[in-house]
Amino acid sequence: MFRRRSRNARTPAVLLEGFGIAKARSDALAHGSRGGLRIPTRVYSGVLMAMIVASFALFFATDAFYVHSIAVAGLETISREELYALTEIADYHIFWINPRVVESRLRASPVIADVRVSLGWPPQMVKIDIQERQPAIVWEQGGNSVWVDLQGQVMAIRNAELELLRVRWDGLAESLIGVGDYIAPDVVQGALQLHLLGGGVPNLKYRPGLGLGIDDTRGWVAWFGIGANMAEKYRVYESMVENLQLRGIQPKEISVSDLNAVYYR
Repeated sequence: MFRRRSRNARTPAVLLEGFGIAKARSDALAHGSRGGLRIPTRVYSGVLMAMIVASFALFFATDAFYVHSIAVAGLETISREELYALTEIADYHIFWINPRVVESRLRASPVIADVRVSLGWPPQMVKIDIQERQPAIVWEQGGNSVWVDLQGQVMAIRNAELELLRVRWDGLAESLIGVGDYIAPDVVQGALQLHLLGGGVPNLKYRPGLGLGIDDTRGWVAWFGIGANMAEKYRVYESMVENLQLRGIQPKEISVSDLNAVYYR
């Protein structure tokens, strides 16, 4: 007796191949299940690559991604145009700009004390936040006048109307001091202290070996050296002046540059 085949039993593929049923099923699986169309992997990859290439082409071809201006905060004396020129990124594509390199270029300027550069999207792709060096004194030497900050950095004068203490070189003629040079910070700090101790005297002088000096209105020159101990030196100086006046001596020069070797002439 033959048993009836169950309706749920699977028809062997070998029997169906003769009718092309197995092959049809295989082709259907290759093109997607449930009757849907499945894109071959190579075609999908090709389309994706084409889209990426097109995006990069658009990214580099669009003028909006090329730097033609900058957004700046912290400007005081330097102009936006001058700062933009210092960055050296005019007409560069944003993709090729390294913020750290730009910061290094800007810090090389004697006017800039600190800077931070960040990148973004149009329209403000390059943002720069700077801190300018603040001038402390005006240094006069060989007919040339420059600004000097607390750290001794020499800068060009950018605002002639700014009232600052002036220190005039009183030594032998030497090479002119220029932008980018340095003056010892002890000189600058000493000058500011002496300026206050002397009642706001507007002008000082500087001579190598003697340091900072003032033309005392009582008729002589006084030398105080350099450094942060001007208060002590000024007390010694006033004591010397009082002693000399009690003795009826009119000096031409008094030096307290070295407290271990004070003298008058």
